[in-house]
Amino acid sequence: MKSLRFKKILLLSYKEKKARIIEIDSDIVVVKGDNNKGKSCLLKSLYWALGCEPKSFPERWKKANVIALLYFTIDSVEYVSLHIGQEVHLFCNGHLLFKSKSYYPSKDFSSLLGIEINTAKNSKDNTLSKGAIFMPFYVDQDSGWESPWSSFNKIGTSSERHNAFFYHTGIIDENYFILKNKINAINGKLRTLNTKILGQQAFVNDVSRGLKHFSISISNEEFKEEIERFRTILEDLKEKQLSILRTLQMYYSKQSYYKVKLAQLHKDVDEMQKDLKYALEQENIVVCPTCGAKYDNNMINRYDISRDEFETKDLIIRYQDELEKIECAINKEKENAEIAQKEILKTQEIINTKKNEVSFKDYIESQANKRLMSVLLEKSQEYAEKKDKLESKYRELTEKLKKIGEKFDKKEILASFKSYVLDAFKKMGSGVSENTDISIGGKFSFSGSSLPRAIVAFHFSYFKIISKYRGPLMAPIVVDEPKQSGIVERGYQMLLEYMLKERPKKSQLILAIASESGMITDNESSTIIDLNKYDSLLIESDFEEVKSIIETLLAKNFSLSN
Repeated sequence: MKSLRFKKILLLSYKEKKARIIEIDSDIVVVKGDNNKGKSCLLKSLYWALGCEPKSFPERWKKANVIALLYFTIDSVEYVSLHIGQEVHLFCNGHLLFKSKSYYPSKDFSSLLGIEINTAKNSKDNTLSKGAIFMPFYVDQDSGWESPWSSFNKIGTSSERHNAFFYHTGIIDENYFILKNKINAINGKLRTLNTKILGQQAFVNDVSRGLKHFSISISNEEFKEEIERFRTILEDLKEKQLSILRTLQMYYSKQSYYKVKLAQLHKDVDEMQKDLKYALEQENIVVCPTCGAKYDNNMINRYDISRDEFETKDLIIRYQDELEKIECAINKEKENAEIAQKEILKTQEIINTKKNEVSFKDYIESQANKRLMSVLLEKSQEYAEKKDKLESKYRELTEKLKKIGEKFDKKEILASFKSYVLDAFKKMGSGVSENTDISIGGKFSFSGSSLPRAIVAFHFSYFKIISKYRGPLMAPIVVDEPKQSGIVERGYQMLLEYMLKERPKKSQLILAIASESGMITDNESSTIIDLNKYDSLLIESDFEEVKSIIETLLAKNFSLSN
């Protein structure tokens, strides 16, 4: 298990000419301050410095264009992460290791953390998003107290989020995702092959309707002289016909492919139009009707929906153009096929002598049709064999995946999690019925004064599962102002005591509380940061020092020529 620990954070605003240096190299860090002193901005900036996207920052903070420089360690090796603009730069020993776009997955960064999986379908880096990596370890004041694991944006699809839950626990590892991706790849090949099979079948049916079939029992010896005379002519004509038909076969497959794609694109446009209509009818905040999560309904999000719709419509036009070209090509090749057939018939007329009441023309036509259908059926058989092999491989990999899942008793794990949650409620001075639906990443139905206890219980019980099953990573636990939903002072103090006592061994807990909470810890490895000493989080006196540190780092690793 990798261990991530925060050491120090530097914040800088060129616009305001202010900065701040804050030391956080302690097992327990308590950030105290009244409202509007910057507690939330400080805690949001910690994981933001690594490239995660909290649900929101105060408008003033965003206008200040704050730069963050975070000093941290991974298994005692020190690194520095600089979030500037839309990029995150990672340094070690003063040298740039790599950079990535903020909020996007980074395979290099994931590897440092021991996150060696291949799961994000829409990412070129094929790894968990930064938000998915750290979602268990952060509870944001603005959104984290509504439901567990909800403090970051851009944490991937629901499937990726589900996989992240179980990957963090150590229940499934990278081998699971290797097999999962192989299965997904086979599914993709099967979909492509099924499209080809549909096109091939349509082509065979089309050809069959145009062929004349015969049931002729005639010895080749009876037509030996005629066969020898016209062998060259007929072979040339057959090869020409087969070439035309192979071309037609290719175009039919392409036709089927574009028809399937266009149907899906039209469906996507309909969904986007519904989403845009819904967004335009809503207020600035939209509540997801499925999960209850809140999302910004700003002009940028509406623009993104409109842009996606425009791009999809553009793709539809291009696909329709391609389909029209293909259909023109099919018609052209059909004309060529008719011409070739006429040439065959013309040749056959020359040798239309009768023998035993059957014309040589009929015999040759029958043999040619049999050859043609044989070629077509051979192709169909080839597709069928490929499909059988892929389906066999799919079953094999699925069985292996099932065995990996059976390595741990999922029911036992979920039962342990529920037991931890119930015990947490008890230690925080509250009771919960054992019949309550409690599961990792499942339904969450708590409200009122029990909500903050439930959030803490879920997160800290999850940490116990991570520790028990040796998950890949333990990161700093960052909790922003747990005094929520009208919880009484006694209950609040018990909640705080629970977090301090039940945090995982060798983990780091960073906690923001209001000054009036009066929480005090005597732990030798604790630090209390009082933000009430200044009017704001950023101060003028730290500006020059932080500015010099950041600019020196940039100058060392970048030049104007780059």
